[in-house]
Formats: sequence, structure tokens, C-alpha cells
Amino acid sequence: MGRVEGKVCVVTGGAMGLGEADSRLLAQEGGKVIIADIAAPKGRALADEIGAEFYHLDVTKELAW
Repeated sequence: MGRVEGKVCVVTGGAMGLGEADSRLLAQEGGKVIIADIAAPKGRALADEIGAEFYHLDVTKELAW
């Protein structure tokens, strides 16, 4: 526990699948998790559940970064 305590962890594609698992684990380990995904409803729900922040982001759009 606490392996990423005090670190900011940005997880692109963090709302589902492996990204969701990563988001959950990083939050469990004390990280401040930022979930970035195009799946807004799932991303917001997960962020609320694990105490993270959610940002709508399409990583294929360079200007969105």
C-alpha cells in the first residue's frame, strides 16, 4: 500500500478494461488518479467511485492534449 502516494497518475483509456484496472490499483496505492477517456459516463462513474478526476479526452486528437 502507498507505492504511489503523493504522485499524480494520468491513465489514458482509464474508464474500461485494463485502464480501469490500472486506475483502481493506482488509487488503492495512494495516487491522485486522473482518468482520461472518451467514454464519459463510465469514466465519471469510476472517478466518483475511486475518488479520482475525470477528463473527456480523445487521444487521437493532438490539439485536445
